Amino acid sequence: PDLLTLAVDCDDAGKDFSDKLSQSGFPVFLDFPDNKSGKEKVDWNDVLREKKSDLQLMIENAKETLRNQPVRQTSQCLEL
Repeated sequence: PDLLTLAVDCDDAGKDFSDKLSQSGFPVFLDFPDNKSGKEKVDWNDVLREKKSDLQLMIENAKETLRNQPVRQTSQCLEL
C-alpha cells in the first residue's frame, strides 16, 4: 500500500507497535486520539463514547427546543 493509517491506542503498546511498523519500512501515518484529559491511556473507544454522549445531549436539546416552539404559519391557505 502507498500509506497505512493506524488508529491505535494512545499508550505505550500502541506507540511501540507504530514505531516497529514504521522502522520496518512501511509508510505509516499515526492517528492517535487526543489526550486532553491527561490519562495514562486513551483509546478510540473513549473518544467514541464521549462524542456519542455529546451528540445525544445536542439531540435532546434540539427536541426540547422544537417542542417549545409555536407552530408558525408560513403561507396562507385558501378554502375552495
